[in-house]
Amino acid sequence: MFKSDINLQVMFDSKDDSKIIYESLIPELHSSLCDKTQIKSSRNGRWISLIFSDIHTSSLRSSINSYMRWMMTGTSILAIERSD
Repeated sequence: MFKSDINLQVMFDSKDDSKIIYESLIPELHSSLCDKTQIKSSRNGRWISLIFSDIHTSSLRSSINSYMRWMMTGTSILAIERSD
């Protein structure tokens, strides 16, 4: 079986937003969702980069969906906080 790598790069509105979102992902990055999927992460300015590696496409897809959902939720919370 071949291992698949997916490089996901997300740009946020500001460096502060990317820092807040990235820091909120750290507990998940340290306690992997699935032992099968390897996840490498970095943050540079407004960008967060996540690299997912797995031989099982279903696990890979599940991990990507989870991280995308967590980033979307964090972004929504920041928007609500700013609107108050």
